[in-house]
Amino acid sequence: MRAISLAVWVLLGAAQLARAAEPPPMPNAMHDYFAGEKQSGWWWAGAGVVGMGAGVALLAQGGDRARGASWPLLGIGAVQLIAGAVLLTHTDARVAKLDEELRAAPDKFADAEGARVEQLGRTFTLLVGTEVTVVAVGVGLAAYGFAAPRDVFAGLGVGLALEGGAMLGLDGFASRRAARYGRALDVFAHGK
Repeated sequence: MRAISLAVWVLLGAAQLARAAEPPPMPNAMHDYFAGEKQSGWWWAGAGVVGMGAGVALLAQGGDRARGASWPLLGIGAVQLIAGAVLLTHTDARVAKLDEELRAAPDKFADAEGARVEQLGRTFTLLVGTEVTVVAVGVGLAAYGFAAPRDVFAGLGVGLALEGGAMLGLDGFASRRAARYGRALDVFAHGK
């Protein structure tokens, strides 16, 4: 009797491990991905609000260094706020549309969504390169500005480096989330 109980226990444990190793069903994987996208909308919008608020405060403070730092904080902050607003306002409708596509034509869904996520991966590569460049240019301008001394350049460099670093971090999380979703789509489409 103990041997049978042990065998059942081992088989149930093995089945549990096998289920844990399997990717989640496609609707769950898709919903997890887009829940992360919507949550990142709050982070993007927050970064934008903080950047723009700091930019306004620096403009009010006056001085060449503060004015130089305010420009990238205001400009890039506005872009971040818009990106966050788009993610927050459009994600639910997109998920509803994709749910319908998944129900109606799973193969077509997998092909289209797989191609979109593959393109997204290429876009992230371009974004990361651009953001690293913004950080490097910012650090270079700041170093020049502090050494020269040219306060506008020092402030501009600090602002660019801060905003480039914030975008690099946010896009890094988004890229990893998209890669996980892409793997789930691949398993769904090809059983790999």
